[in-house]
Amino acid sequence: TPVQGEVPNPLNPPSGCSFHPRCPQATDICKQERPALRDFKGIKIACHAVV
Repeated sequence: TPVQGEVPNPLNPPSGCSFHPRCPQATDICKQERPALRDFKGIKIACHAVV
């Protein structure tokens, strides 16, 4: 499923997670910290919202 909204400018990316401006699950930590890449149910993800 594509993420809705505008793709961020690669020359001026948002702080934290690059998806937070257009992610419906984004929280304050998403705006402040880039999520680490981790394994989740056999796939690699980088998302604060996935627990």
